[in-house]
Amino acid sequence: MSDPQNVSDYFMMHHAHAPADQRGGAVRAAVACGHGSLITPETADAHSRPASHLYELDLFSVTATGCTFDACVENWFRVAARVLDCDAGAIA
Repeated sequence: MSDPQNVSDYFMMHHAHAPADQRGGAVRAAVACGHGSLITPETADAHSRPASHLYELDLFSVTATGCTFDACVENWFRVAARVLDCDAGAIA
């Protein structure tokens, strides 16, 4: 990817190959800026959705789950690399 066309391209370009702790921080910051949502087992409640033991991340219209926050972030990047770049080519 040579030239990011939107926020999701920019996000992937800068964080796709970052260490896990930096990816987690970037995901939390993107969610805080309003680009998505993160539901953790601690934040899920009976009024908003069924309780779950999984972390669920929806960022830039790409959704992934995981048993831990780090696993969820890793799964999100794996899915997003395929979904967000299907028209632009590989991220490598």
